[in-house]
Amino acid sequence: MNPKAPTQTESPVLFDYYGLELFLNSSDNRPIHIYARSGENMSVAAIHFKSGIQTSIDIRNVPDVGMIDDREIRKFRALIEQNLSQIVNSWVDYYVYNRKPIAERIMKPVE
Repeated sequence: MNPKAPTQTESPVLFDYYGLELFLNSSDNRPIHIYARSGENMSVAAIHFKSGIQTSIDIRNVPDVGMIDDREIRKFRALIEQNLSQIVNSWVDYYVYNRKPIAERIMKPVE
């Protein structure tokens, strides 16, 4: 996985959790990638599956961009784990059917 920093125009937002935005990047597709942005900082998670079961979430920095802090990474991981089905469905809609996802604001605590 060698992600590049996505631009705002190629970044459909899936979730906004108190300023932590989770979004897709049109230049990444497999494995499933989802990005998190907090201010100027950004990280990317690759979600891995085996036989239809999620096996790991690999969170890394995005080259040339500051990484989100440890607290935000914990929130990022929790948001992925708690919304995995919706993320996978949005990924399929976006990359397979060319449908832009509708952003959702999450207000309930994830930690």
